[in-house]
Amino acid sequence: MKGFKTLDFSDEEVDAIFGILSSILWLGNLQFNANNEDYAVLPNQPALTNFCNLMGLTPQMVKTALTSITIRVNMRSSAKLKPFDLNKARESRDALAKALYAGLFDWLVFKLNKQLQAKDGGRDQTFIGVLDIYGFEDFRPKNKPGMTHRRSSSNMTPDAIGKDDKIPKNSLEQFLINFANEKLHQQFTHHMFQSEQDEYEKEGVKWDKVQWTDNSGCLSLIDKMITFFKDKMKMPKVTDVEIVKQMTKEYEKKNMYWEKPAMSDGVDAIGIVHYAGRIIYNCESWIDKNGDNIGDDILNLMHSSSNKVVATFYPKDPPPPTEESSTPRGLQPKSPRGGHSVFKSFEEQSKPAARPQPKQTAANQAAKLSVCEKFRNDLERLVKVLASSEKHYCRCLKPNDEKSPKMFTSVKVMQQLRCNGVFETVKLRKEGYSQRMMFNSFEDKFWVCLRNDQNGKEGLTNFLEQLIPGGCPSLWTVGIQKIFLRDKAMEMLQIENKRAWGQKTVKAQSFIRSYFWSSYYFQKREGSIRLQSVARRILAQKHWAIACHRVTLLQNRIRSYYAMLELRRAESSVVIERYIRSFYAKCELLELRRKWEEKLSCVISLQSLVRRIRCMDKLYVLQEEERKRKEEEERRRREEEERKRREEEERQRREEEERRRREEEERIRREEEERKRREEEERKRREEEE
Repeated sequence: MKGFKTLDFSDEEVDAIFGILSSILWLGNLQFNANNEDYAVLPNQPALTNFCNLMGLTPQMVKTALTSITIRVNMRSSAKLKPFDLNKARESRDALAKALYAGLFDWLVFKLNKQLQAKDGGRDQTFIGVLDIYGFEDFRPKNKPGMTHRRSSSNMTPDAIGKDDKIPKNSLEQFLINFANEKLHQQFTHHMFQSEQDEYEKEGVKWDKVQWTDNSGCLSLIDKMITFFKDKMKMPKVTDVEIVKQMTKEYEKKNMYWEKPAMSDGVDAIGIVHYAGRIIYNCESWIDKNGDNIGDDILNLMHSSSNKVVATFYPKDPPPPTEESSTPRGLQPKSPRGGHSVFKSFEEQSKPAARPQPKQTAANQAAKLSVCEKFRNDLERLVKVLASSEKHYCRCLKPNDEKSPKMFTSVKVMQQLRCNGVFETVKLRKEGYSQRMMFNSFEDKFWVCLRNDQNGKEGLTNFLEQLIPGGCPSLWTVGIQKIFLRDKAMEMLQIENKRAWGQKTVKAQSFIRSYFWSSYYFQKREGSIRLQSVARRILAQKHWAIACHRVTLLQNRIRSYYAMLELRRAESSVVIERYIRSFYAKCELLELRRKWEEKLSCVISLQSLVRRIRCMDKLYVLQEEERKRKEEEERRRREEEERKRREEEERQRREEEERRRREEEERIRREEEERKRREEEERKRREEEE
């Protein structure tokens, strides 16, 4: 319910969905009786009442639609009801249930696509699709070693016959699923091999073509069988066995993919050699499954339903097919009347699916597509969409038929690997070039290894010749617009790219470290100079203040002296004594001030000396750090030179060993040639002697 609310389903639509599902269940519980003429009769029963209430129909309408068929004669307006027997009535009931369920499925997919489609709703927008390829189905039991599941019917007991009737068989569903698997496998092989070879030829690369298994003959046989089956279905009172006999007569000796089954497989059995092996199909009820069991009476019955959702399943006036519908791009829901899912555009999904009109002429009835034809057409459209998209494949293997864990059947796994084209793919990759890049992409990825003149086809060719010497010409090749590389050549390129990046990284680190320590040194030096200038300025200010104070004292004493001389002349002795006492007091005061100033000067000098010592200590520390840094750089430089010297010695040693090895190989080769020459001379000598 939360999902319905999230996708904006209304309460009426949710009720209609559950009502349709419930009505399908009640429809399956309907029981028919036979009257005196062996015609089917649908009596009143709770299942019928509940079905009619859920679908908004009257019981009489349901009885008429399920137990009879309306026959209309051409050029006449009159109609006649033809009653069904019990089997036909049950088939009509089952057809109605299938039509309701399939119509509900289509409607739900239509609603979901409408809610989830892009807001612009454009047809040309890109999409990502996931296609789960049908698994190759073979329901018949596999032979065990030393045993066979086939037994002669003449030697079977009644109990054995009853058991063999329960043996699973391959029917029309498996035939169509395997047909789709064949078609998609053909596209896979064409995509993997043909596109690979076309690219090599387009780029002018010389290589040996890889041969792969082509299953187009099997697909051609299946296509002919579908057309043959449809044509034979039009014949009156034709049976499945008769069609099987005619197909066997037609294709047994003319087609290598047709295989006649054994008598124990049944008279309605046919054999087809698929890419995965030989499969036996039983054609029982293929005519009924391939036909269209939804009659006009059932369509009219659904049109009469008061359920608005059911009324949209099969519209009376479907829109005519357009040209756009023949080139679908979105995802199409599964058809309730045959066929399987194909890609369909969002614009096409927003419209109800086209259904057959309830009233059709005999010619229109004969022209209706069968289930196999619908499936074939849908499969063709799917293949066209896949061909126009970028594909990525994920192959899955079935380890055993018992569905047991940790058990691998080697024969089955090898068969799947062979059928899926894995061996051819591995061979193609080993013989071809797994890595390919455009010229500009190669230059962007390995630019650090290239020189300025190594660009374009000639420059890149010279670079590869220098990196990968002439002893390995098959590791790479240059096309018209791309470079083709094998895995070993790609590894060598990666190693060279890593080495080049390492060299550039070391050089960049050296420049960065040099800039960092140079900046650090100049910063410390500038700080020391500023500190010294501040210290000198403070000392000069202090000396200037002391000099100014001393000059002031000297001027004061001189003025006092001249003043005392004036007082001696002008005043009396008392005044002279008073001045004298004052003079002595001033002298004593000056002496005390002088002593205080001397102590103050000593304190200031001591403070300046302490500050100077501290500054000198800091300067010594900075000089010591600079000396250690230079020693460390010198040590690193010597280590780097020592490492390079060792690498050069190692390289020279390896070259010397390589030279000696080549000389030894040349000596051995000459000795071998000399030995062969001597043997040849000895052989000729013996022949002459003989």
